[in-house]
Amino acid sequence: MLALEVKRTVQGVGHLGVGEHRASVAGKRTRSYTAWTGMLGRCYSENCHERQPTYRDATVCPYWLNYQNFAEWFTNEPNSTEKGFQLDKDLILAGNREYGPLACSYVPRAINTLLVCRQNATGLPIGVSAFRSRYRSSLGVHGVLKHLGTYDTPSEARSAYVVAKEHYVKLLAEDYKQVLHPDVYTHLINWRARWQVLT
Repeated sequence: MLALEVKRTVQGVGHLGVGEHRASVAGKRTRSYTAWTGMLGRCYSENCHERQPTYRDATVCPYWLNYQNFAEWFTNEPNSTEKGFQLDKDLILAGNREYGPLACSYVPRAINTLLVCRQNATGLPIGVSAFRSRYRSSLGVHGVLKHLGTYDTPSEARSAYVVAKEHYVKLLAEDYKQVLHPDVYTHLINWRARWQVLT
């Protein structure tokens, strides 16, 4: 007997599966389907990778390539339908690159973007910028850039940033403790910034 081929319908990898979870109701995409296709797009869309290259090595576990499995998890996941919450893959398992039920949770946007580090185009450490003949340390706090002071060397400015960043991460973890997965909260409370060695 020949095995039936599963038709891949989303990004060449995802399929709807057979079950109770619908892609749309009354002509409107369901929240679970929108979340699922968004996740697949981040991992497998070249257009997405051009805009967000950090997702180039991200994948989705085989179990979640079936929409029915993802939708079942989504339905039972706290905060999945709360406004302002986003699907996260690397706060329960630090550094994780695969979306799956053991690693993912829904977190507030402020938490989801909290540990994102963008390379400083100037070559200086993250959080440091040249300011006249010295170096300024700055940190984004609640969407507003906060200046932490000016210093004689990049190392001193970076040290000020690290101390402030670690403190800010802990403050947000406490602010959102009641809605975070316990493992996410623990990771944030114990998080330490990477120190950049300067020569």
